[in-house]
Amino acid sequence: MPIGILIIVMQIAFAVHVIRTGRQIFWIFLIVFVPLIGCLVYFFAEILPELSNSRTARRATSTVMRPINSERDFRALMLAAEETPTADNRRKLAEAMMSKGDVDRALTLYQEALAPPHETDPVLLMGLARCQFQKGLPEATLATLDRLLAGNPGFQSNDGHLLYAMSLEAVGRLDEALTDYANLVRIYPGEEARCRYALLLKRCGRTEEAAELFQAILRGAERGGRRYGQQNREWIDAVRRALAE
Repeated sequence: MPIGILIIVMQIAFAVHVIRTGRQIFWIFLIVFVPLIGCLVYFFAEILPELSNSRTARRATSTVMRPINSERDFRALMLAAEETPTADNRRKLAEAMMSKGDVDRALTLYQEALAPPHETDPVLLMGLARCQFQKGLPEATLATLDRLLAGNPGFQSNDGHLLYAMSLEAVGRLDEALTDYANLVRIYPGEEARCRYALLLKRCGRTEEAAELFQAILRGAERGGRRYGQQNREWIDAVRRALAE
């Protein structure tokens, strides 16, 4: 296929992605008027982070790895963590514990895995922060995420950023949470961040701004098609409930 035709196909595909996912309209101008560079910038700025952080990507990754779906798998992980208690073996067991709903045991495993020389490991700290938040410890979650950033200055994670904003909201630091949600809306794939932001705006009495976001979410769901709607069903339903109140 000639390179010119390939670039045109990329432009069309990326422009459709912009519209269906509710991205900002300036991306279309960049893709159309700066063809190859615009497409590359959009891919690395928007699509690649989505593939790395979205729930869909995590589900796709989980199909590649052998799922922990049997007692035999689980016992094998427990045995590995007991016989060879490395940080990675403890992490794998902690993730399995989380999938079973045993947050307390997962929390302990992450804390044990974070012993030196792994005390600043970003994957372990993210796992610990998720456990702490799920256990209802938002202050501890914030402390863990601050520790993660202090030990890994270049670390970036949309999920980590969202967890930080949720923790700020949970401890009552609402202005800071609003700022974090507002920043996330521009980069977080799907509708969760935008929905949480809109719900907090409504809670803070900024009803007009919230209503605008609610409508934007519904429009994005309509443009995104059936699959997009299914992936974001929880947040689209939350918006409809909020509008019905």
